[in-house]
Amino acid sequence: MNTPKKAKSPRGKTPSLIGSTNGRPHTATVQRLCACVRCGQGLVAGTTCFEIPRLGRFVKNRRHCRDCYDKILNKTQEDLAELRAILG
Repeated sequence: MNTPKKAKSPRGKTPSLIGSTNGRPHTATVQRLCACVRCGQGLVAGTTCFEIPRLGRFVKNRRHCRDCYDKILNKTQEDLAELRAILG
């Protein structure tokens, strides 16, 4: 039986979308049980997740749950605010 994993604490610092060449994030519908790459929370089939492409030799879409994606967006907003402050 496919049961979602219990979420654990996210790995490392919260990333920002600034400074990455990963491409544009998008939403996707989960086709089968998988896990968030940051916290490991199970993403159940039929739910919406957020995919951030990771470029390299092969393009991989890294799936994130809503909570982790919100944290990434907040970190990105903080980074943008710092850049605006530098510009004056």
